[in-house]
Amino acid sequence: MLAGALAPTLEPAGSPNGMNDLVYLERMYQAGAAAYFDALAIHTSAGTVLHTGDWKIDPTPIIGVPTDERRLRELGDSGVLALIGDSTNAVREGRSPSELEVAKTITELVKAAKGRVAVTTFASNVARLRAVADAAKASGREVVVVGKNTTAEIWDAATWASYLAEQEEAFSGLSEEVLPGL
Repeated sequence: MLAGALAPTLEPAGSPNGMNDLVYLERMYQAGAAAYFDALAIHTSAGTVLHTGDWKIDPTPIIGVPTDERRLRELGDSGVLALIGDSTNAVREGRSPSELEVAKTITELVKAAKGRVAVTTFASNVARLRAVADAAKASGREVVVVGKNTTAEIWDAATWASYLAEQEEAFSGLSEEVLPGL
């Protein structure tokens, strides 16, 4: 389900997943660079393993829903054998700003800029692509997406899934179409 929050689900032991020691899987909401990077709590007879993939504790994500901090605390309080996760700058001290704050800053910078503006981001960061498109739209500019992964997979998929539907008018096209030879 792409359009809307995914509900936490449980998979009972004995299901055809080939994992005999698995008691159940629990899926939880978490914010991330792309929408719906849910975390998995893998509950086994030996204990619980938490797998997060990419994550960000963001109270105001642009896409998706906030991380279920309450459930993460409950799991931590009950004991987790291992946390398997990946998040850019997770080991840096402090707190990253919310994507909503980042988007506001991008809009201010783009509006104030003279001439062309270049923005770089991870290709998978759909929330940041949306923030850049919103900034372009708010300042009467256009977006030209450059980069094989960004254009071929991420932008097209995000647009198809309606994560960037309202931003399409700010989109000029792919770099190959608008900026030949780039």
